[in-house]
Amino acid sequence: MVVAEKMMRRWIKNFLKYLTDMRLICILLFMLVSVPAFSNTDSSLHIGDPAPALHVKFVKGKPISRFQKGKVYVLEFWATWCGPCKKAMPHVSEISRKFSGKVEVIGVSVWERDKKDQDINMQVTKFVKSNDSIMDFNVAMEDGDLMAKNWLTPAGVMGIPATMIIDALGQVAWIGAPWDVEMPLAELLQGRYDMKKYALQYKEEQEKNMQMMADYKQAMPMADSIKKLVDASSYSEAMKVYDAALALNPRLKQYLFGNYMIALAVTAPDKGLELLAGMNDTNLMQSAAAALAMRKGLVPGYYKWSLSVLSPLEKEVGAWPLLAGASFNLGDADKAVFYQQQFVDFLTAATNRGPAGYYEGEQQKLKEYKEESRH
Repeated sequence: MVVAEKMMRRWIKNFLKYLTDMRLICILLFMLVSVPAFSNTDSSLHIGDPAPALHVKFVKGKPISRFQKGKVYVLEFWATWCGPCKKAMPHVSEISRKFSGKVEVIGVSVWERDKKDQDINMQVTKFVKSNDSIMDFNVAMEDGDLMAKNWLTPAGVMGIPATMIIDALGQVAWIGAPWDVEMPLAELLQGRYDMKKYALQYKEEQEKNMQMMADYKQAMPMADSIKKLVDASSYSEAMKVYDAALALNPRLKQYLFGNYMIALAVTAPDKGLELLAGMNDTNLMQSAAAALAMRKGLVPGYYKWSLSVLSPLEKEVGAWPLLAGASFNLGDADKAVFYQQQFVDFLTAATNRGPAGYYEGEQQKLKEYKEESRH
């Protein structure tokens, strides 16, 4: 099982790697998306430990106040504002139906936020009612913050959707993501589950992700410096900072490569295109595509290359403004309007539209694209 590493890569791939604007990083990390991240090596709740008590209020299905010995449970942690959680719900429903009579699946709403016009109870109830067809399992909401406090934080879980299996002895048997739960669940029910193996793998994944988080934290000030130099057209200085950062820690490349490519595209466009043509590292390609797509004034080859990298991701919300930007910079205003309209609609419906002025900026881009499209 490489759950945490895969999820961390998806997180970076689908969102961080799309970004050139630090404000957008804040939006996508804290508002628009949440993906499982497991990285606290000092966690106090481990695979094999007794499961904490349930502190929930049921919204749908059979109320369960405690775990009964001899029964197996799957806890699916989600939130009304979490897009990936909603995407996972049909699969969680499939798991619930497939193992009906053998497993009780409980969806637990956590980390909810009060709205001006709705309290948390109203939000969860309304969400469950409107999404009943994809929530074919028991649904509850945490009592206060006790489920997050007693389950997620001690287990080192920092993102959702996140899934835990509670075995017939009342132990936490597995921690991961909903799309990876079926195999360990089947193994557990068949009596061939190796808890020590999964516990060791989970610990290793936490350690790897602690390193990734540390790299990310180290990279962000350097990324900000490089971006400011690029924005100031100080391209040679930006490349010097990039080279110095990689000399310090080569793993930082994935966080810094996008703006380095802008500097190279401006100062040596043929060399930059040659470098891109020989790339096969998906993370770096997406990082470069995200940065290049939004940069005006580059030779067309860069926008064509960016579209070739980003187009397979067109179902991901984070890709829409980038596909719009690359299309517009390549002269296809109609396609730019198509993608940007989707992104603006998404932001319009979002609970939090990000930092002050961000939503308005995206609306302004849409207006610019539409004006050009009419010509």
